[in-house]
Amino acid sequence: MKKQLLIAAVAATMTSAAMADISITGDAHMRFATVESATPGAADINSLDQRIRLKVLGTAGDVKVVLGLRTDNDNDNTARSSGGANPAASGFETDYRYVSAKIGGVTIKAGEWWETTGFGLVRKGQGAGDNVINASTSVGDIDLAIQTETASSSVTMNADTTIADIKVGIEHDTANNTGYTDVTAKGKVSSVNFAIENYSSDATAGDADADLIHLSTKVGGVTYHLARATWDADSGNARANNKKFTPLGVSILATANGVNGNLALGNVNAGTTKDKVTGIRADFNVAGMGVQVAAGNLTVGVTDESFSDIIVTRSLGNGASLKLSAGKWNDRTSMGAKIAVKF
Repeated sequence: MKKQLLIAAVAATMTSAAMADISITGDAHMRFATVESATPGAADINSLDQRIRLKVLGTAGDVKVVLGLRTDNDNDNTARSSGGANPAASGFETDYRYVSAKIGGVTIKAGEWWETTGFGLVRKGQGAGDNVINASTSVGDIDLAIQTETASSSVTMNADTTIADIKVGIEHDTANNTGYTDVTAKGKVSSVNFAIENYSSDATAGDADADLIHLSTKVGGVTYHLARATWDADSGNARANNKKFTPLGVSILATANGVNGNLALGNVNAGTTKDKVTGIRADFNVAGMGVQVAAGNLTVGVTDESFSDIIVTRSLGNGASLKLSAGKWNDRTSMGAKIAVKF
């Protein structure tokens, strides 16, 4: 009798496993950066940070459950082993979580997640909100979506399609003051790739618009990029504070995900100043390593200075890589090293 119960229990477990699929993936990085102090004669500033993220995906038919966990040392007490003043609040924390289900031709998604508007000119890796619900579907060649928070009266609507090989997207948010209309276009004319984004804000102050144009082409073994982006002053703080976007992938211009981390020298779209970036970049390979060399001009408020930057990437195999960077802006030099892995 006991053997029969055991066999039945194992069979039930195997049946459950067959009905649902669970996967765990993740990524991690550690970064070291050093930057010259803004005070003449003062010691250089150093920074070391680490981040580990796990993604758990459960699938049962047309239903998906997604949970993201992360731990980092942003507050110096994140690891439980480090003790600190409040170790009970540290360790892994929920990064995002949502449930999605496909019902007929409509996909319903509910929870909290990170999202990007357009190419990320204003909203890159921003939180969608609390208790968000999103419904998406396709009508012919057009992808449509509508999204709102349960405690909000505003909605965000998206439409994406391809017209004559050009991918076009529009996103409109109806929120008072912080609402916007974002339009993107991406395609290729002859041998030149282009990406254009225009962010038109509904800010009461009328000074929170932004725009981007990015061109690229390949000549021989070198890919050349030309980019220009501007952000109005945003005196009413209507735009999202974006620390993750840099038009040319320059290490010294974005503190959130660049090689130099929080020792990047200039954040664009990070306050109530009028910012502008104009620059060029060349990508090529040397001895199996990827090299990015960039130069241009960055204006943040009244500071208008040229910048230069180089990033060298070497693969360490099996999803791991090493990046080294060095850049200069506003008479300050910042250097960084980043080891990253995906698993």
